[in-house]
Amino acid sequence: MQPSQQPYVPVPPEQISYTPEQQAAIRRSNKLKLTWGLICLITPTALIIFSIIIYAIFNFVFSSLDSSSGGSYGSTSDTIVNVLLFLMSSLAVLTWLPGIIVGIILLATRKSV
Repeated sequence: MQPSQQPYVPVPPEQISYTPEQQAAIRRSNKLKLTWGLICLITPTALIIFSIIIYAIFNFVFSSLDSSSGGSYGSTSDTIVNVLLFLMSSLAVLTWLPGIIVGIILLATRKSV
């Protein structure tokens, strides 16, 4: 005969008592999760916006210089800046969805103390 087993009932978080050291560790962990969660959520979108603004400024400045001095479009500086902006934007686009997911997970897994 097996003794009857009680079903597992989880203890609500507000009934758990932590030692001061555990509370300090949880607070540090929560602070790190908040910081990195917000970084993961904000950075890819900020990179996209930043690259669009830089692209607009760069093309505005160089288009006015090209028309006034009669220079040819497609100089080396144009190419370098456009390649760097493309790489920055592609990095932002590739990290946008994973950043949103990881940021939400980090913010959702913080513990209450």
